[in-house]
Amino acid sequence: MEVLRNNFEALLPSIEEAVAESDFVAIDTELTGIGTDKVYEMDMLDTMQQRYDKIAFSAKNFLTIQFGICTFKWDDTAKSYIVKPFNCFIFPRSGTRQLGLDRQFLAQAGSLEFLLGNQFDFNKWISQGVPYVNHDEEAAARIRIGRLNGDIPIEEKNREFVDTAIKDIAHWLQNSPDPSITIKCPSSFHRRLIHQEVRKQWLSALKTEGKFGQITVRKMTVEERKNDKSREAELSEELEQLIGFRKVIDILAHAKKPIVGHNMMLDLLQTYHQFHSWLPQELSTFKKNVHRLFPQIFDTKYLCHSIPSIQAHILNSGLSEVLNRVSMSPFTHPLIKIHPDFGGYVDEDRYHEAGYDAYATGVVFLRLAAQAVQLPEDSRLDFDHSILQTALNKLHLMRSDMSHLNIAGDDELPDRKHIFHIFDFPKEVSTKDLQSQFGSLGSVSIKWLSDTSVYLIVKDDEKVKDVMELFNREPQSASKDINGGDALSRKFDFKIEPFEQYERRLSGIRSVVDVGQDDIADNGAEGDVSLIVPSGATTTSTSSTEDRDEARLQKRKKSQGPSIGLEESPPRKRKRDSLHSGHRETATQTALTRHVLRGSRSFSVASSSQSYRTSEHVPLTPEAQAISDDGLSAAAAMPTPLTARELKKHRKEAKRKTRHERQHGKEHGAGHSEQSSRPKRKRANSYDDSTVEGDNTRANRREHHSTRDILGDGRPSKKRGSKDTGSCTIM
Repeated sequence: MEVLRNNFEALLPSIEEAVAESDFVAIDTELTGIGTDKVYEMDMLDTMQQRYDKIAFSAKNFLTIQFGICTFKWDDTAKSYIVKPFNCFIFPRSGTRQLGLDRQFLAQAGSLEFLLGNQFDFNKWISQGVPYVNHDEEAAARIRIGRLNGDIPIEEKNREFVDTAIKDIAHWLQNSPDPSITIKCPSSFHRRLIHQEVRKQWLSALKTEGKFGQITVRKMTVEERKNDKSREAELSEELEQLIGFRKVIDILAHAKKPIVGHNMMLDLLQTYHQFHSWLPQELSTFKKNVHRLFPQIFDTKYLCHSIPSIQAHILNSGLSEVLNRVSMSPFTHPLIKIHPDFGGYVDEDRYHEAGYDAYATGVVFLRLAAQAVQLPEDSRLDFDHSILQTALNKLHLMRSDMSHLNIAGDDELPDRKHIFHIFDFPKEVSTKDLQSQFGSLGSVSIKWLSDTSVYLIVKDDEKVKDVMELFNREPQSASKDINGGDALSRKFDFKIEPFEQYERRLSGIRSVVDVGQDDIADNGAEGDVSLIVPSGATTTSTSSTEDRDEARLQKRKKSQGPSIGLEESPPRKRKRDSLHSGHRETATQTALTRHVLRGSRSFSVASSSQSYRTSEHVPLTPEAQAISDDGLSAAAAMPTPLTARELKKHRKEAKRKTRHERQHGKEHGAGHSEQSSRPKRKRANSYDDSTVEGDNTRANRREHHSTRDILGDGRPSKKRGSKDTGSCTIM
């Protein structure tokens, strides 16, 4: 049965009834794309979190445009399953601007062409697609609605205008027979004030209508007063209508019926993100939330690959191939009939129509499950059967050495002891260089992750145990090769770690920064920026940092000799002092946030009591293929996290202080160094028309760039080339 916008509300009770009486529900989705870029590419050695990140990235960017639901109910009289398929067109309607629901999404040309080739009606999708709003979007929209009636404070400069307008309206009401009065308004803001004050003083007795340059106030009729709705009520009613298809997912979640899909991990993430809530960052959170919504999930592709009595009969696990196979012996029962009111799929194939694919998925599930549990003819499937329980809540994973994702428990990780992470080698190193370096291990495979990191896959099990002993040494360290020959020599610098250690470190690095982008509500509230460092890291005290700086200063003074003044030049001193100044905490928090957001190779953090440093590749997105350094040497305790608004405020304040210090240095720096005796060149935007030449500007600009680094610009200072033009040095 086709479900469109114009019949959705009428059919919703039928959908609810079909779900409530069913034994299980099969689902399927059609999408605007799945993604072909590298960020979506499945890798054989993905971790569970990496695989989730890639599929979640697709679910967040592409849309569900058709959703198939097919209910299966056992009829004890007919000794068969009765099927009710629903094919729902889904389109994200924008609604009124104040609701903030005008979404943006990606579309993949190949996917659209494929759907068009399967008679997908794009005109019907846009014109008749059922709208939807997930719970997070609804919450943000309701906050916006609540703001509409918030009173705007009337400033003193507008008070006379408002008072005059209200007096004119009151005089008109008492003395004029005219049905309306027009008030001239110099701006839309003034019109907003009149709307507000008329509503407050005369409630539903008067109606205001704004036009360019004026606002018309008129008396409402008795009929208009009966039917009058506030703007807030109108928007709330519209939002209820836009919730649309989410009501179906809420029905499924409430019914707690078994949910069946085919290769359904992407379908499940799409369903959660589009129609329930925004996908969480962590896989563990997603698993917990989905299991709470749908306690029983079965993936027919996992059944094909995991149950021995089925594997022998299934050579190709594509949906159409499996459906054809289960129509033949030994898959002869149970009997399945489509309800007479739900025709259309009886004698024709409509693959890649979501309703039909959901129907096909349910048929496949029943026939496979019956074969697996050796179900007698004319019998109802028992979902509590021990064989079916082995497949419960397990989603098939394609192109992976992990067979499945376990929604309801811990995942079974494969043995990857023969895989090693090689990283931090020069970019010039080639595959041939790597094979030559590790040639003593016999046959190896190289899988590139980035320009400076690879997976080394050792195929000889006997040599796996010797890899770390042989190669996890400093370049000058001597060791014997596996065959007892001369000491192994490094042809280039690199670091090596077992895959298991790399995976643990990758998980730890992920928790360094958790910027709540998905938690920043559209209502204008700022999201909290949480900076978290894993426990167990070492700390470096501020005092030791100061001691190091002091030692460097003394060394520099000593090398300059007695003829040079022992006091630092103002720029150098101010730079060093700023590292330990009072604004260090906020400035360096900003620096860490900016570095992490940009995927910087290194960052440092300092608080009032501790400083932290690391040289990690921080993975911003799941597509980041490698983290190429030797782990965190960061501290365990961090300053209290600041909101984005607070970080911005403190950064502005730090910049203001820096400008003041720089100006102060120009005024009082005459006796600090020999450079100060040179004439100074005014800044280009100075109000003084005189031009004074000199290269003290070099020091000031060096200080400026150093301060930018401290404040968290996220980029190292770039040395600008200098060009000599007479006595003036242009930076």
